[in-house]
Amino acid sequence: MKRRIFIGTKIGFDVISNTYLKFRKEIENYCRGKWVEPENLHFTYWFLGDVEEEIIFNLKTELVGILNEYKSSLELKGVSAFPNMINPRVIFIKVRNEDNIIHSKYREMKKILQGLNLNTDEKVFSSHITLIRVKSSRPGLKKILENYFDNYFGKVDNFSIDLIESKLTQSGPIYTAL
Repeated sequence: MKRRIFIGTKIGFDVISNTYLKFRKEIENYCRGKWVEPENLHFTYWFLGDVEEEIIFNLKTELVGILNEYKSSLELKGVSAFPNMINPRVIFIKVRNEDNIIHSKYREMKKILQGLNLNTDEKVFSSHITLIRVKSSRPGLKKILENYFDNYFGKVDNFSIDLIESKLTQSGPIYTAL
C-alpha cells in the first residue's frame, strides 16, 4: 500500500494569526484561489509523493536523527510569490532561520533520500509557508504584496521536522505525522 508523504515542519496558526488575517482581508478582493487551511500551515523540505509502506519504514529508520524537535528560532517575515509578484501562482510567507539548521538538515535529508533512491530533484530549497494557490488575480495585487514584503508575521522558538502523510479529501488535505 502506498501513502502520500512529505518531510515538513508544521507551523501553528496562532503564531501568525494577527498579521495573516489582516493580509488575507486586504488581498481577497484582488485574487481568487485555494487558501491553505490554518491547521495545515507548514513548510516542506521534500515532497515524496506516493511511497510504499516498506520504503516509509526504511525512511523513518534512516531519518531517525533528523526527525526531531530543534531549539532554534524560525522567523516568519515577509510575503512573496512564485513565479513572481506580477503574475503569482503561489503566495507565501518567507521563513528565516538564523542559525541555518533547516538548511543543514535539508542537505542531510537529501543524502539519505538519494541513498534510498527517492526523488531528489535539483531544486533550490526555499523555506516558505504557502498561504494561497492563486487561480486568478487583478491589478493591484502586486502593490499589496509589496506592502507586506518585509512584514513580521511571527516567530517560533523551537520546531520539529516530521515525516507527514497527506490524505486528500474534498474539504482539503489531512496531515498526520508518522
